[in-house]
Amino acid sequence: KRGDAWSLELYLGVDESGKKQRIYKTFRGTQKEAEKELAKLVNSYNIGELVKTPDKMTVNDLMNLWFDNHVEQKNKRQTIIWYKKLFKVHIEPSIGRIKLSKLSSIHIEKFYKDLQSKSCSSTLINAIHRTLRAAFNWGIKKRILSVNPCALVEKPSLKKPIHKIWAPEETIQFFNAPSTRSNQYFLVYLIGAAAGLRKGEVLGIELISIDVNEKILKVTQTLIKDGNEPIFGTPKSESSIRAIALPETLCNLLIPHIERQRNNSNNKFNLLFCYENGNPYNLNSVTNQLKVLCREAGVKELKFHELRHTFASTLVGLN
Repeated sequence: KRGDAWSLELYLGVDESGKKQRIYKTFRGTQKEAEKELAKLVNSYNIGELVKTPDKMTVNDLMNLWFDNHVEQKNKRQTIIWYKKLFKVHIEPSIGRIKLSKLSSIHIEKFYKDLQSKSCSSTLINAIHRTLRAAFNWGIKKRILSVNPCALVEKPSLKKPIHKIWAPEETIQFFNAPSTRSNQYFLVYLIGAAAGLRKGEVLGIELISIDVNEKILKVTQTLIKDGNEPIFGTPKSESSIRAIALPETLCNLLIPHIERQRNNSNNKFNLLFCYENGNPYNLNSVTNQLKVLCREAGVKELKFHELRHTFASTLVGLN
């Protein structure tokens, strides 16, 4: 007690560095009233309403704790990679060094505006918003934060992307173009368009998953990371693990390719699509070559994912 004021102290234990954590509060009143106020502090802490944010902890520190203690245990490999990419490319350089005790909704709103000024899509900004919100909610659960700064920020408006598709004659023009048919990724694009597969699903196809006699392809894995040490994962959702009927024309084109891949002694991952050294096809090269081939074939440029929409549109047109 100092004068007519009581100094209330709530001991919280020690942090990861061994530093003692306390919450202090000044209260004016009688000793009995001060004891009641201290009991309220204890109760508020016990029910999670009161937290002590470590003085030096930054957004980066919280995100890394979230990755190590939650994300790595609860998510698929491709989701983990996606979260970490959003963090490394966008979050860390912009607000990563801000101390949690100083972080406000104003910082986050400015961060989103800066992303918009860089012509980042609304889809990307929404993904960043969901990532931050999830990390901060985890921080609240672990009593690192008392409130989620994202809760005070208006969610970025999401503009539905307009996907381009080819008309049937454009599809024929693209796949009949000499530059397309002679390209090493020709069959990759053809399967993507004919079966409506994602790029990672096509590049993750195993030889044992395709039966050209029965004209069936089983989608069971997806390529997440290429290179000497590729990473494979399960498809996006349970419904994405599926069997697809293949056109006879496509099966006939695949037969000699499958034979070559079976004879490739370096094909250690048993893939339908890999280079001579056994490494899976490069994800970025498949994307970049598609742009070039579209221009050379004289058709509008599509992203690989839009081949799926062309496939879906064709199915709708055929009822």
